Amino acid sequence: GIPICVYSTQVDESEIERIKNWSEKSIILNRNQDITVLSKHCVAIYRGFKKIREEFGKFTAKKFQGPIELLAKVMDAPNSAEAQMALYETGYFSVFSKSVVEPEVRNRTFPILLGYWLYNSLLRFPGVLLNNIATASYLNIDLKEFERNKKVREIFDDAMYDGPFSDINSFWWKDRLDELIATVEAENNLSDVQALLKSKGVKKVRSARCIEGQHDGAGFYCIVTKEAVCDKHSVGNISWIPAGAVLSRIKTSKWNELGPWFGF
Repeated sequence: GIPICVYSTQVDESEIERIKNWSEKSIILNRNQDITVLSKHCVAIYRGFKKIREEFGKFTAKKFQGPIELLAKVMDAPNSAEAQMALYETGYFSVFSKSVVEPEVRNRTFPILLGYWLYNSLLRFPGVLLNNIATASYLNIDLKEFERNKKVREIFDDAMYDGPFSDINSFWWKDRLDELIATVEAENNLSDVQALLKSKGVKKVRSARCIEGQHDGAGFYCIVTKEAVCDKHSVGNISWIPAGAVLSRIKTSKWNELGPWFGF
């Protein structure tokens, strides 16, 4: 019933091996980070698990629910996101199934398993939740402009995630972004996002740039280099990436470099 974090000095190419092991029952932290950054990260992880346990306790008094329903409630997820969250469950299904059998074990370990699942899978692989780079890429807004232009950021405030681990980084619900975009109709040569920005008084923003193709327009996120990419210059549908991670890809050059080494 205690979360486990381990430290690793492995970086660069070995990072992809760590990403592949996302379903492991622990959290791996990069020990090469500045100690101030690392310590703040540890505190944020502790608070995330604490929040999950507190919220979990509110629901277990009733008839026991499955992991997806429980995590959706803990995260205050949009109803429309639950089906996609189910596509992240594969690596944890057997563990969750065993935990349901014994109530005492279940109540002690389930919040921890939910925390691993959320931290290692849902937050790491953009699909249901998007970090700032993935969000800017998906909205086709230049990352610096998205991060620094307060007027632009405020337009998407209602889509922000504020559940467990949200103080580690900024995240947005993809479904709630889609709901915001759907409130306006594209006009003439403007995209839906551009039309939304215009309706809120933002006349023009720079487009996201695909780091691989070096052209305007991205839409996806490279999980290895943590950069915006487009579908043409990246590889997706990778077997060990959760099926629900629809925006998670690997840029072509990195795939070509590392693929043979890992037997892809």
